[in-house]
Formats: sequence, structure tokens, C-alpha cells
Amino acid sequence: MMDSDDAASALDKGLTTLLLPTKRRRPMKRKRGGQCDRDQDDNALTPEEAVNLVKSGIRYAANPVASCRKAVSAILHALSLNDPAVCNAFRIELVGHLHPICRVLHVKQLYNIDILRLFRAWDVKFGGSMPQLRAAVSAIPSKWTAMLATHDHNMHVHATTTRTDTRMLAMQFDHMQREVDMHGAAILAHVDSMQHTCGLLVPTVEDCFAALVRPAPLLYDDDDNGDGWEDVMPSVAAIPLPEIIASCGLGSAAYSISIPIPDTIDTHDIHLLRTTLQEQAAEVRKSLLPQVQAWAAIARTSPTSECAQTVEHMERSLQCALAKALEFAKT
Repeated sequence: MMDSDDAASALDKGLTTLLLPTKRRRPMKRKRGGQCDRDQDDNALTPEEAVNLVKSGIRYAANPVASCRKAVSAILHALSLNDPAVCNAFRIELVGHLHPICRVLHVKQLYNIDILRLFRAWDVKFGGSMPQLRAAVSAIPSKWTAMLATHDHNMHVHATTTRTDTRMLAMQFDHMQREVDMHGAAILAHVDSMQHTCGLLVPTVEDCFAALVRPAPLLYDDDDNGDGWEDVMPSVAAIPLPEIIASCGLGSAAYSISIPIPDTIDTHDIHLLRTTLQEQAAEVRKSLLPQVQAWAAIARTSPTSECAQTVEHMERSLQCALAKALEFAKT
């Protein structure tokens, strides 16, 4: 009986003896009196003793599951090396018991894809030099080998489909980019036209103040043969809103004012503008927005690209313009 610390040491020592390459023994040195230095040989473990240490290290461990997992991981790592550093006795022991292990796995229905792939990898790598290993793997019932073959086929189909889908998405993205380059400017111009129509129907605050600003007076001179010259001043569109307010005689933000909405259009033109806005909104709803949304779905496959950002801005602009047009339709 050993405690958990002794069990951990025994497990490490047993695995080291079994799995690490066997070092060449140094020749024994003779001491005075004819005695040989056998300390190294006396301390060396036989494979059978190492196996018993591994068993005891797992049986008396504080966490047997973790110790068992550690042992299996060490064995798999050793077997995966180009030149497996597993001692011959342990290799023979493992291969000799592989056939009964496979029989138990079949009877208990414990086979899974990972185990089957592991046995196949062992057979490919070591089957030529280990006839018992090849015989054990070859004796696996066809029920399980067919399951592995089906899994391999499905993985191959999935990989082929993934490659095809990737190529198809790349082609769709390139085609979408060409369509955006061809029609993107026209769509944004359509949005600007809708915004302009909405502005004519309901002027903004800037438009109301701009309408109150008197036009620049014309200056006449007798020497100019009747030609009229405008006073040099910037256009109203270039004047900021605070300056427009100040030009109307309002020098303090404490004022509360009311301004009339100027009649920028005739009454009989309002119906025409509403009709135009409805037609523009219908085109957005039926044609432009679905097209841009289809582009956006493709653009999401490469969200960091410049084209994806352009399409996203285009979609937001169309949705905003359409929402504004629908609000006008309700009034």
C-alpha cells in the first residue's frame, strides 16, 4: 500500500522506464579486491517491474482517472514518434494484448471513429514490422471498418463541398463588386433625389432662414452702360446658420422666435412632388433595396472589405430614405 505521492512517483518511474529509449549500459568497473560496480545495474528496472509500477501508480493515485489519462497520453506520444521510444518488452506486451482488446471493444460495442483511426494509424506505421498488430487490426469486424470508411467518405465529400463553396463565394463576391461599381453611383443619386424631393415638401430650418435673407442689391453705375453688378458677398448656401440668424437681427440665443415657412413651391406642384416621391419610394422598395440587400448578404462573407462597407452605407441610406418617404405618405 502506498500513498498518493509514492503512487505519482511510481507512475512516472514506470513510464520513464517503459517509454524512454534504453541507454547503453556502461561497462562495469572493477574495484580493488575484485569487486564490480553494480550499482547502476542493481537500480535498473526490468520491463515487468516497470509495468507493475505503472499499475500501482494508477491504482493508488489520488485521482486514478487523471493518472490513467496521463499514462495513455504518454503511450500515444511515444508511439507517434518517428522512431518510437518504447521498450521492446512493452511493445510486445501491448501488441500481444491488442487482439483481446479489439474483441472486447466489439462485444461491448465500444468502437468509435477515434479508436478506429488510431488502430489504422498504428497499422500503417508499425504493421510491417509487427505481424500481430496487423493481424489484430485486420480482424476488426467489417461493421466497424465500414463505419470508418463511411466517415472517411463523408469527410472527403465535406472537404470537396467546402472547397466548391469557397470558390463559388469568391466568384459571387467578384461579381457583386462589379455590379456595385456599375450601379452604386446611380443608387446613391436616387437617394439624393428622394432627399431633395422631401426637402421641397418640408423645408428645413436652414431653408426657412435662408428665405428670409434679402437678395444682394444690384449696384448700377452710369459708366457701366447699364450693366448690373451684384455686391460681393457669399451665397446663402455658404453662410452658416448662426450667421443667418444674426443677419435677421437676432444676436442672442435667449430669443424665442417664430419664423414662417416660405412658399418655395406653388400649391399645384405639391401633388406632383408627392407623386414623384411615391414613385421613387416604390422603385426603392421593389427593386433597389432588394438588390442592395442581396449584395449585403454576399458582402458579409468579407465584412472588412471596402466594398462591404460601401454596400452597408448604401443599404442604410436606402432604408432611411424609404422610411422618410413612408412618413410623408401617411400625412
